[in-house]
Amino acid sequence: MTETSGIDVKKGAGETMKARWRVHQLRELLVGLWWAGFLLAGCGTVGAPIAPEDVGIEAKLRQAEQEAQQRQALRSQPRYQPIEEETVVLPPLQPITTQ
Repeated sequence: MTETSGIDVKKGAGETMKARWRVHQLRELLVGLWWAGFLLAGCGTVGAPIAPEDVGIEAKLRQAEQEAQQRQALRSQPRYQPIEEETVVLPPLQPITTQ
């Protein structure tokens, strides 16, 4: 041991501090990874469950049929409304309040 200003300093004390710092960093990394895994698994970011009726070829065919029906319904509707069928709301001719 050597003595510097009244404090005992062991040879290789710097190496011990480096090792402690590495352990500290490793511990912080592991805690951070644990929290990240916890949040990913617990907060639903992994994905919502898929209902069994929405999986498979039959579901895709059913969805395509519904979309085709919606498109057909949109095509059957007139794109404009004829002038005769339009209704225009006019204000009353008489004043509403009297003085």
